Amino acid sequence: MQRIALFAGSFDPVTNGHVDVVSKAVRLADRIVVLSRRPGRVREVVPIAMTRAERGDIGARGKLLALQSDLWSLIRSEAIDAEREVQHA
Repeated sequence: MQRIALFAGSFDPVTNGHVDVVSKAVRLADRIVVLSRRPGRVREVVPIAMTRAERGDIGARGKLLALQSDLWSLIRSEAIDAEREVQHA
């Protein structure tokens, strides 16, 4: 069974909880759907090109961290915009 994670653009300032969501999505899903902040639209579908069993291997750590970095690069600017909105609210 294929698992898909939906990862909405950050609506709140970035916290450790956001980092945890990205980390879990990369480990648990087969594809991750990244949504835009406003309006909520599909920005990109990121396939995870490793089996879940391979992701548990110590050698996969570098690949998983690279995937997390790729996901953050997709939402970084929107997370910064959300932070500014909260600071000026």
